[in-house]
Amino acid sequence: MNTNSFDANSFKAGQRQQWNGVAAGWKKWWETMERMSKNVTQRIIEMADIQPDQNVLDIATGIGEPALSVAPLIGEKGKVVATDVSPEMLSIAQERANGLGITNVEFQELDAEEINFPENQFDSIVCRWGLMFLPDVDAALNSIHRMLLPDGKFATAVWDLPEKIPFFSFAVLTLKDMFDVPPPPPDAPTMTGLADGVLEDHMEKTGFRNIVSEKITVNFEFSSGGEYAELMKDIAAPLNMMLVKQTPEAKAEYWQTLEESVAQKFASGSGAVILPSVTLLVAGQK
Repeated sequence: MNTNSFDANSFKAGQRQQWNGVAAGWKKWWETMERMSKNVTQRIIEMADIQPDQNVLDIATGIGEPALSVAPLIGEKGKVVATDVSPEMLSIAQERANGLGITNVEFQELDAEEINFPENQFDSIVCRWGLMFLPDVDAALNSIHRMLLPDGKFATAVWDLPEKIPFFSFAVLTLKDMFDVPPPPPDAPTMTGLADGVLEDHMEKTGFRNIVSEKITVNFEFSSGGEYAELMKDIAAPLNMMLVKQTPEAKAEYWQTLEESVAQKFASGSGAVILPSVTLLVAGQK
């Protein structure tokens, strides 16, 4: 038996468990992450052409973005349905909505590949950094296309090639330098699997038209290598999964090494640690 074969159902069950496991970390760091990701969120909203009174779907919302940024723009007559596979992440999203007094967002626990709202249901659909985790991107895109109203728009963000996203890839390379990490199964989703025109090809095949794409550099800035390592330990579900079989001592050594090496490589003149990372923004119309 090939122990490295890919099972989509097991993968998705693991994803739910992983994201539940880092939900508290996302709550801890959400202000930091949203500050650095604000331009990406705003550009997704612009590319999806969000307007007042619209019905909007946010897929893989995590702890509530872009849903909570969309909500004030569509007003009381509009509605956002925000979905995610992790109930723990959604609980934090609902807590954030309550704190902001936002009442026009409905959170639902749903697998992104199995969302089955009626045809022609949404004016716009958005997804920030979620599609690359799906085993069957085509199934998700077909569903998104079906649920959009005629001429409705879908806008999403995914990560660029590994060398363009040191925010994540530097931590992975450091880990691989220290440990024998088996490669993922050939069919398994990866953080950068939709880069280099792959997503655009999938969308064209699905039937989207007027497809546009652009790139934004997100400057992930930290006061020190220690702050970066702490954040990654708290929120990076894929990274923590790669470490799961290591001993507590080995994990502690890894986080210390990451802290020191990232500070050496990415220290700025001001002393801050900055990891400029490129995200792809892609939009299409039904």
